[in-house]
Amino acid sequence: MLELYFLIISILIICVILYYQTDTEPDTTEGFDGNYLSACPSGYKTFYQSNGTAACCNGEVHGSTCLSAEQCTMGKSTHEMENCVDFILKEYKIKGKEFCPKTLPNYYEDRSKNVKGCTSGNINAQLNGPANEGQPKCMIYPTATENNARMDSCLNQRILDMYPCFGNNCTKSYIDFSQQGGSIPPLLMVSFSDNTGMHHVSYTKASAERYLDIVNPQWRQSGLNIDKNIVISEVAKAFYIDKTIAQADIQL
Repeated sequence: MLELYFLIISILIICVILYYQTDTEPDTTEGFDGNYLSACPSGYKTFYQSNGTAACCNGEVHGSTCLSAEQCTMGKSTHEMENCVDFILKEYKIKGKEFCPKTLPNYYEDRSKNVKGCTSGNINAQLNGPANEGQPKCMIYPTATENNARMDSCLNQRILDMYPCFGNNCTKSYIDFSQQGGSIPPLLMVSFSDNTGMHHVSYTKASAERYLDIVNPQWRQSGLNIDKNIVISEVAKAFYIDKTIAQADIQL
């Protein structure tokens, strides 16, 4: 009985030691794939909280007070303020769903350079760009004209990804007109074969409208009806694949 007593006491002592060792281990802020920040994100101002911990403010700072709701701490998250890495990644996730194509889902931005984009791989440790310069990415430009016209815009990549292929051996690609003028948007070309094996090339209605609005703003008054023109992908699909449009109802 005495040996059993000492065994129980020993086990209890070991449990108490392990408990305090675990409880006193320093807390760490979890990042995303090892992200960390050694300074406030670009565009944020540094200020210090009452406990001396550095914090970041996306707005005006008066003394130790940030006048913006967009603020975060460089230390451990608290009820009052979230850690900057977690705060920014949460914001990036929301923006990624809004702006990024599914093939390039990870949003990033560098406010000091006014650069925004999306990438297929991890973002870097500073959260302001791709982890590796060579990994696939697209750009979010400040104007609608640039987002429409630039081949590397995330808008054009989203449109390419989302447009559904049809027929057999279908492929999607852009025709780039950037050498002909900075404001001419690319045409989204859909190549496919019908059930007889005949190959066809068409252009999506949305990209054709964007293109024509720039190169021939009066095209709607010219008699061209893209809802019936066979070079438009939606019409080509209806005629060659779905068989829902008769030949008499299309423009060749």
